[in-house]
Amino acid sequence: MIPTLWLRSVLSFRSETLVSAIDASQARAPGDSSSSIRGATSELELQKLASLASSLFVMERAVNQNSYSSRQALYRGMGMPAAPAPETPHMSRLWTFQCSLTKNQPVSCLVWNHKNPDIVVVGYGPMAFNEREGGLACCWSLKNPEWPERFVHCDSGVVSVDFSSAHPHIFAVGLRSGVIRVYNVKTAIEGPVADSAENPEKHTAPVWQVQFVERKGEERSESLMSISADGRVLQWSLRKGFESTELMRLKRAHTAPNLLRKDHVKSEEALISRYAVGLCFDFHPEDRNVYVVGTEDGPVHRCSCSYSEQYLDNHMGHKGPVYRIKWSPFSSDIFLSCSADWSVRVWKQGHIDPIITCTSVFSPVLDVGWSPTRATLFVCARESCIELWDLAGSQIDPIMSMDAPPGVKFTAAAFARNAECLIVGNSIGQVTVYQLKGLRRPDDASQDKALQKVISAAMDTGNDRGDHE
Repeated sequence: MIPTLWLRSVLSFRSETLVSAIDASQARAPGDSSSSIRGATSELELQKLASLASSLFVMERAVNQNSYSSRQALYRGMGMPAAPAPETPHMSRLWTFQCSLTKNQPVSCLVWNHKNPDIVVVGYGPMAFNEREGGLACCWSLKNPEWPERFVHCDSGVVSVDFSSAHPHIFAVGLRSGVIRVYNVKTAIEGPVADSAENPEKHTAPVWQVQFVERKGEERSESLMSISADGRVLQWSLRKGFESTELMRLKRAHTAPNLLRKDHVKSEEALISRYAVGLCFDFHPEDRNVYVVGTEDGPVHRCSCSYSEQYLDNHMGHKGPVYRIKWSPFSSDIFLSCSADWSVRVWKQGHIDPIITCTSVFSPVLDVGWSPTRATLFVCARESCIELWDLAGSQIDPIMSMDAPPGVKFTAAAFARNAECLIVGNSIGQVTVYQLKGLRRPDDASQDKALQKVISAAMDTGNDRGDHE
């Protein structure tokens, strides 16, 4: 890829020259006429440099699209036989998003843009709590897999990201330090447009998930929600100077007996120990006033924005930290969760116990996500492998599995929104795109019915077992 590397070096030189020119134009004396002439010349040079930057940007895209054209055609579903022969489900690697910035930077999270399905934002940061290195957030485009369209360096590891739906050029990052920052990719300004660092009510522990949510009310607007290890769920308003409102302070579902013994535990310590660590959440796809929360202890809680002191439901089942939770895009009363207890569990709203539990290997499940085209299909990212499960086929074994390379851990995974593909992040800074082959064709007319049929059958089986016991 010599042309691309050459363009990258030219872009780097252009950036340094542009910064030097700006510094020189700002340093001129305000009352000096000759300085004014030089200033006008400098501004003209800046305009030329900006034009050069834009031209090089387009040229770099053209070079990369030429190099990746055949693989991107496969991503789009072009050039494939009209009626492929039946084959065993498997994955085929297309390309990897990586560059010198992301080398050996563990991928912590990734989210597709809600309006432009060709853009994905990826968060990078150390995986261990004792590592103090900074983090990175990159906006990658399918048009250039070798260099991000935008990137921002952070003084703490990035552990969560999300794009705004109302304003697709806005994305938020949650940091390990407890700070939340919001960036605008349309502007040339590198700094955030909103920062919670100076907010006295900011999170005091890692912000494990951020999510833009449009809520209906007197003022139909989009708010940024966050959940943190400090046990709080906060709502942030970008219209009011990035102010926060506490929606919920998570409490443990059960109180240990020794916490009630005042002679052994101080009241302050007992108060702190009653709170649960929040790791993930997801708002209901239809009723945006309701959301589900996953905790470090294992319980999953269904909550309401109208009640900050109590849960609507407590779902017991997981025996370890719950890392991700997702509502089904087809059935609004079904959601799934993944955990360090090696399992993925499918839940139905109104039922306390899980309906389906999927466990294959003894490895923590760090991420999970529903397919956007098949109601019974989901992907899970274990440290040791990537698995695809089809609940309509088997609830015991995945239909597809891919082991991690030696010395590498998988950390995140998501279905592409406009292609039969997966993107997978790992512990060495790579985000790889895989084409999915051999999957059954979806029936758009009956997706909800297909999932509900599976859930009903699982519930009937569970009732039969209970009757025999």
